[in-house]
Amino acid sequence: MGILAGLAVGTLVAAGEYETFKVSKTVLFWVTVSFAAASAAANGLSVWGNFRGWARTRAEVRVQLALTQCLVAVAKEIGVDPDHLGVSAYIPAVRWVKSDASVFLGLPAEVLVRVVRFRLQDVPQPSRVARTRSKGAVGECWATSRTIHRPWRQQAVQHSGASMTRQQFDQLSAHLRDGFEYAEYLRIAHKYSEVLAVPVLSEAGDLVGVLSLDLAMGANVQRDVLSTSAVDGIASVTATIVRDDLKHLFPIE
Repeated sequence: MGILAGLAVGTLVAAGEYETFKVSKTVLFWVTVSFAAASAAANGLSVWGNFRGWARTRAEVRVQLALTQCLVAVAKEIGVDPDHLGVSAYIPAVRWVKSDASVFLGLPAEVLVRVVRFRLQDVPQPSRVARTRSKGAVGECWATSRTIHRPWRQQAVQHSGASMTRQQFDQLSAHLRDGFEYAEYLRIAHKYSEVLAVPVLSEAGDLVGVLSLDLAMGANVQRDVLSTSAVDGIASVTATIVRDDLKHLFPIE
C-alpha cells in the first residue's frame, strides 16, 4: 500500500498534473494518507485474522482433548467398548430450515449446529438433522437447560428392517417421534440405543451449548448405561471444561 501511495503521487507529477491541473499539496497529502490508512487497516485485519485463527485452533484442540477424555472415561465407567460411543458439542446458530411441509427453501431459524464430533469408529455417520428445541434429547436439553437422557432402543428395533413408510411414521406416538420429521426419523432412528445431552452453561448460568453422548445400536447393550449419575458427572465436568472454548469454533456440518 505504501508503494501504491508513492505511485499515485508519482503518476500525478509525471503526468504534469501537479502543475497543469494544479493539484494542491493538501490533495497529495490526503491521497498519501488514504493509501497509508488502507495499508494499516489491511495489515491490522491480517494480524487479527491470524490471531483469531490461532485462538480457534487452540480452542479446537482443547475441546477435542476434553471430549476424547470424556468418551474414554465413560467407556470405562459403563464397561462398553469405546468404539460404540460418540461425543459431540453443539452451539446455537441461525440457519435456513426447511420442514417436510415447506414448499419453499425454508425460513431462518435458530438451531444447534455441531462444532465437534468424536468417535473412534466413524459410524454411525452424522444424521443431518436441523436440531431445534423440539427435537430429541439434544433439543430438549437446549430448551430446558437440563440434562436429558433418551433411550432409543424401541425406535431402533422398529426401524431395523425395511424403511418405515410415511403412514407408519404418522401412526407413531409423539413420544416415539420425539419431535423429528419423517425424513429425519429415517436417518436417525436405527442408529442409537441411548443419547445423553448435557447443557454447557456459562458462569452466569446461561446456556452456551450442548454436549451429547450416544451409544450406537451396534453395541448390543440391552440396558440403559448412560443414565447413571457417574456418567452424568463425567459429562457435566466436561461441559464446564469446554464452555469458554466453544464460542471460538465453527460448525462442521
